[in-house]
Amino acid sequence: MQQFLENKRKVRNNNLKMYKKQNVWDAALERIRWIYSEFPSVSVSVSGGKDSTVIFNLCLIVARELNRLPLKIKFIDQEAEWQATVDQIRYMMYHPDVNPFWYQVPFKLFNATSSTEHWLYCWEPSREADWVHPKDPIAITDNIYNV
Repeated sequence: MQQFLENKRKVRNNNLKMYKKQNVWDAALERIRWIYSEFPSVSVSVSGGKDSTVIFNLCLIVARELNRLPLKIKFIDQEAEWQATVDQIRYMMYHPDVNPFWYQVPFKLFNATSSTEHWLYCWEPSREADWVHPKDPIAITDNIYNV
């Protein structure tokens, strides 16, 4: 197996793949450390999916390592979110090492699912009974920019 991995790391001229001796885990941590070294404030936007959850956890590792906690995370809740997504966001937002920015504010999106309703109004105050899920107690709920 070791020989296989060493061979994979060699340059393959026929398809221009270049393999490095650094694994993906170490490369990711190195890149996130670079971000922390370059910027005085770092925040992570999350979607609740697997990719942003990985980035969230990698950033927590580096923030803890560099004594840069709490980690700022942001999520724009479009109201019509899968329950599993809401559960994952809740897990991240309530993490003790996090400064959460969970936006559950009224805003409108272009509605590509209807030929008659051009806009989807998320968190429309007059339709609270129709909301897909309730607002979370820690969420930012006022759209001060009115967008």
